[in-house]
Amino acid sequence: GLGGTTWKEHVYPNVRPCNPPLCQASEHDGMITCCASHHEHPLFITGGFDGTVKLWDARTLEKDGVLMSQRSWPGKPKVFALAMLDSGSNANCAAVGTSDGAVNVMELETGVVFYRQLVGNGIVGGIQCLKKVTGSDVTLCGTQSGVISAIDSRIGGGQIWSSTVESKHGAVVSLVVGDEAGKGNGVWMVTSTLQGHVTLWDLRFRIPVHSWQYPMTPSLNRRTPAPSPVYCLSVSGSSPSVLMAANSNEIARWSLERMECIGKYKGQVSSANQSPPSIVQHAGHKTDLQHSHAVRALLGFRECNWFISAGADRKIRFWDCANPAASYTIAEPGDTSARYSEVPPDEGTLYSSIVEETSVMDHSTKGRSAIGANGLAKRTLSQHKDAVTSLALLNPMPNTSTPLLITCARDGSVKILKNIKQVAERK
Repeated sequence: GLGGTTWKEHVYPNVRPCNPPLCQASEHDGMITCCASHHEHPLFITGGFDGTVKLWDARTLEKDGVLMSQRSWPGKPKVFALAMLDSGSNANCAAVGTSDGAVNVMELETGVVFYRQLVGNGIVGGIQCLKKVTGSDVTLCGTQSGVISAIDSRIGGGQIWSSTVESKHGAVVSLVVGDEAGKGNGVWMVTSTLQGHVTLWDLRFRIPVHSWQYPMTPSLNRRTPAPSPVYCLSVSGSSPSVLMAANSNEIARWSLERMECIGKYKGQVSSANQSPPSIVQHAGHKTDLQHSHAVRALLGFRECNWFISAGADRKIRFWDCANPAASYTIAEPGDTSARYSEVPPDEGTLYSSIVEETSVMDHSTKGRSAIGANGLAKRTLSQHKDAVTSLALLNPMPNTSTPLLITCARDGSVKILKNIKQVAERK
């Protein structure tokens, strides 16, 4: 059965992930594109280019100390998106978005797919993102061709409505849903595309309210700046705001009340620790992970003044919005090789505040990080060997109160990270 503990919102402030991992596994054959955690139990699912959906139960760690998937459901189309369905008639089910443009709803206990909706009769391309509307049976999805659809598996035909952005805006690769009171029944939605277009929607009237384009990035091969893709979105903070992940290890925080960018978070861009050169398939076609510093995963929550980012440089960063100096790169406990600080924005810039990561070097070691060679070796063992593609927060284990961070990568590996508090208690 699915018995377990209940995840309470008050545990969010205690989340401070660190390496080494609690456990790790490599069962997928190829890139993991997405993962999603259960709302109530220490369960999560992963999906990837091998067309397989795997169910993981972290409670097995207490017995065996090894992370192994409990169930695996192979499929032919590639899995691009996952969403846990936590209410209504589809409780303890998952929505699976595939490269053939279908949204499938499957039972977690059996793996039986009892509902399948081909969005736009299959001519809209792969399902790039899925989001469950809290408190309802509606699931929203974005597609390769820019179509956005709302699906309700309780009714025949399922597709409640569809809307499109201009084709030149590119594939809709991420979406987030919110409301005025934080109690479900989505009122607004924000979508982003590979061409950097971000759109705010009013779900009550199913119309776009405001659209803007993420600032262009300079390109050595072009006379004009190139569009910066917005790879993923996440909600953040107590007031309605959205985080946007782009290239150059950059994340912008946009206020939906003021309709302006209120902050930028900038990870270090260097030649070290770059992801191995490769081409990945996204949105049904090949896309270069440019300059190895694309932020591919974001994890933020409403009412939380922190968020976590990860991407092509394999680093995972914890950002503290209320106290930027408390931000850190998730590595070995005590690693001080990076420093985070708030810097004044340039005159005329869009941002009201900027938080940057900088490297702390010990010059006596001739350019090596202050953690030393031994520390670097340990950190390398803990790091993913390829780009991090997805993040999720795992419901607390039995007899614990703090969620754990799940990280997934392009090489098919899955890790569950410890919390700093847990490491300190063991010592």
